[in-house]
Amino acid sequence: MPVIHGTAPRLTHGQAGFTLVELMVAMVCGIIVTGALFAILEVSLHQTSRITDRVQATQLGRTAMTKVVDELNSACIARKFAPIQEGSTASKLIFITAASEKPVIEYREAAKHEILWTGTYPGRGNLIDKVYPGAGGTWPNGFTWGAPSSVLLAENVYAQREPKERVKENAPIFRYYKYAPEPLGSSSEAATTLEPQISEPSATEVKSTAAVLISFSTAPTSNNLALGRAAEFSTQVTFAFSTPSSEAKIEDGPCQ
Repeated sequence: MPVIHGTAPRLTHGQAGFTLVELMVAMVCGIIVTGALFAILEVSLHQTSRITDRVQATQLGRTAMTKVVDELNSACIARKFAPIQEGSTASKLIFITAASEKPVIEYREAAKHEILWTGTYPGRGNLIDKVYPGAGGTWPNGFTWGAPSSVLLAENVYAQREPKERVKENAPIFRYYKYAPEPLGSSSEAATTLEPQISEPSATEVKSTAAVLISFSTAPTSNNLALGRAAEFSTQVTFAFSTPSSEAKIEDGPCQ
């Protein structure tokens, strides 16, 4: 049988494997690639968590703000009626609402609301709506109120931080405004008809309260405030059937 020379050496040469150096280089490259993949995965998970928390905080805050604003939009139950009530503070807003198609409002159609923030600056608290149903009385002489029911509007609510030069011990959730005697502003600013009141208007001052500014921040249910997870809200509600002119002397009060 003829012998084919040179086959065995070629087979021996084809069985040669990686050297130790090549194996070490491959292992190091594999570890680097795996670490990079885990780092990308971790960043993606953190980003997804941040976005999810931000969306949740926005939804919670927007729902609470919409509820409060909708109620305040029903606060002008008659012309020259002062909806803001005595006892309102920077963290408590008391007002009366009513909805009726009749010329005379009955007590069954009226309600007193107390929007209360239970927190203290700079901590968190809940935003609660205590609703007192009408229990008696006549309009415009006044109503009496029944036992309240409480509705939780939002949890993890914070007062928004003010600029450093104006930081106070208790940052206001609610700010009160009245009509100024004449338009305010300068040549570089838009004219406004409102000027601030004190944070706790007296029984006399609440009768001239023409607007309320509501400002707060909400955190997600996890209460994680890192990396912009909280959402800020600020809305001003003016109690008026029509906007007073900013060009003339202002003599209007609330609900005019």
